[in-house]
Amino acid sequence: MGRLYLGLLGIPLVAVVGFGLVLALTERAQHEHPIGARAEAALISPDGKEMGTVSITQGPKGIVLAADLQGLAPGGHSISINSVGTCAPDFTAAGGKFSPHGGEHGFLQGEGPHVGDLPNIYAVDDGTARADFFAGDITLGSGVDHSLFDDDGTSIVIHEKPDSYVGEVDLGIRVACGVIQRN
Repeated sequence: MGRLYLGLLGIPLVAVVGFGLVLALTERAQHEHPIGARAEAALISPDGKEMGTVSITQGPKGIVLAADLQGLAPGGHSISINSVGTCAPDFTAAGGKFSPHGGEHGFLQGEGPHVGDLPNIYAVDDGTARADFFAGDITLGSGVDHSLFDDDGTSIVIHEKPDSYVGEVDLGIRVACGVIQRN
């Protein structure tokens, strides 16, 4: 079987096509997962009081969220990435959990959680909370369905009560919200 060569250079055509495919896949991976990219959500209460920040850093397989919060009631609180990047007065405009691939609410049920479901946070007696989370299958990149920067953006929402991790439960009111923005 003969080989096809590119012009007068004597380079096999298959090598050129293979090199182009590698470049395209590398560019796509950097577009989807810009490792080291950063974003942040400045959280506020329904009355506009500052509640802290959630910093987000892109890794090769998902994002790391670092929450540094204040002004919470002592005890457990549900925290999540929500599907709309707005924090209107009662924060319901932030929508439901970010879930570009479906799933059901809760880590402990059979259908798998929404990618926006996060573990509970716990505030100490002075109302502060500090937590780090990893969330896979989410990117700060653009042009893919699992990007936090889709057409209507995303937000971080904290609820009054902790999550039981099993199906839809009463999480109480939304006590803090912050729109996720690129740094």
